[in-house]
Amino acid sequence: MAYKKGESIDCPHCGSSSVAKIVSEMDGWTKLGEMYACALCDAKLASITDDVAPAEDVSSKNVDAFADFLGTEKEEIDELIDDDGSRPFCKNCTHLLQHPFKIYCMKHEKDVNPMDDCKDFINVED
Repeated sequence: MAYKKGESIDCPHCGSSSVAKIVSEMDGWTKLGEMYACALCDAKLASITDDVAPAEDVSSKNVDAFADFLGTEKEEIDELIDDDGSRPFCKNCTHLLQHPFKIYCMKHEKDVNPMDDCKDFINVED
């Protein structure tokens, strides 16, 4: 049976007249997908299958189209990941100056976010 969000249904699990809602199927903190569920008993009615292209493909197509429109090259973003698999976050850098009203990078002389990363990272522990 095909379901739609907000559609009136007779739930096969609890037998009540209810509506179908969309909920996320989770495995701990990992999202496995989405499913239709009964609004009263939260029993799974059916899984939702997506026939839509992945978001990365759509996003990269949009970036490419925008770059063509502007007449520029697409800028590649370097992933900054250390050998041990960690990221060089500003919060762990020696160049960071933390103040109650400002978080400042002394190397680049600008305000930063503690979760930013950059190529000039120097670990506080080194």
